[in-house]
Amino acid sequence: MKQIIFTLAAAFSWSLAAAASPQTVTDEDIYYVAATLYGEGYREGPAGMLAILETIENRSVMKGKSLKDVCLQQRQYSAWNKDAPASKMLRLLAEGQSSTNPTIDAAFKDVVAITRDALEHPDRERQLDRSALHYWAPNQMSEAPYWYDGQPTVRIGNHVFVYGVE
Repeated sequence: MKQIIFTLAAAFSWSLAAAASPQTVTDEDIYYVAATLYGEGYREGPAGMLAILETIENRSVMKGKSLKDVCLQQRQYSAWNKDAPASKMLRLLAEGQSSTNPTIDAAFKDVVAITRDALEHPDRERQLDRSALHYWAPNQMSEAPYWYDGQPTVRIGNHVFVYGVE
């Protein structure tokens, strides 16, 4: 019961913090968020990518960091890990360069548009509450991550989003 109350209180306070301190979003933020969404969830479609975006926004508000800094925080979004196959391509895309693959470049343009639209409408309907900071892909893991301890979850596409993990 205490965990549920804490989670609800945390979600409420993060919602108030987000409403009280609107963040300035730069083009650089938009491109790095879009690259993160492309690398982490392009196959999940718009709903899955927007849920990932919400975890980035939630972390940004909670930690007082820019969206770009949240995306690039070490070992947080696996698409940016140094050993991730696509990390170099994502950096090119995030810096406004071509991937040299026209299909990827066109798809990334679509992700940038989805990202820009979402970030320009902070009052949009959200899929997750403000306490959702983490997620994982169960079909790519043999067991839940070490940090998961039975907190409430919601599944969107192939990702499980977790409430109340700091």
